[in-house]
Amino acid sequence: MFEHEVKLRVEDWRAVLELLTSAGFSCVEFHCEDVYFQHPSRDFSKTDEELRLRELKVGDKRRLVLTYKGPSLEDRCVREEIEVEVDCRFKDSLLLLLTRLGFTPAIKKVKRGFLLRRGAIEVQLVDVAGEYRGITVDLGWFAEVELKCERPSPEALNTVRKLAELIGGRVETRYYTEEIVERARKLLSAQQ
Repeated sequence: MFEHEVKLRVEDWRAVLELLTSAGFSCVEFHCEDVYFQHPSRDFSKTDEELRLRELKVGDKRRLVLTYKGPSLEDRCVREEIEVEVDCRFKDSLLLLLTRLGFTPAIKKVKRGFLLRRGAIEVQLVDVAGEYRGITVDLGWFAEVELKCERPSPEALNTVRKLAELIGGRVETRYYTEEIVERARKLLSAQQ
């Protein structure tokens, strides 16, 4: 599966929420906590890959999803994504298995806000925070406009970009993990 996504930094999340709900998007509260892992023998920051364990709560439902993300295409807007849903009861066992294989937790990320859907298009309107080396940082509000397809699709990317234009805000091409690490490192060096 390939995700086609444009991420926007938004100033007024309430206005974006109003715009999308009045345009026919369904809305539910959304909360997720992610742990990103370092590979034991290659540097994911150099290969542009990620391995993430996400604990997700949408409405009343809880899910646990292990995700591999491959290198980005199209200016970081298209990316292969392989997801495996795991029974929430096995979270501790999965974490133990990954660490036994040499993967180490590196970055934590928390997103809180709203999941909006209309047809196959999904928008996460979220307040994002993270933790790296014990330092917590707040990144602010974002709108992630996403459409998933079996293969990279110029039409899907165009659809996502048009909706992102309508929402407005500044396009953010950096990954949250990059921004979390950058801000935490600045705070760490300021403390020394």
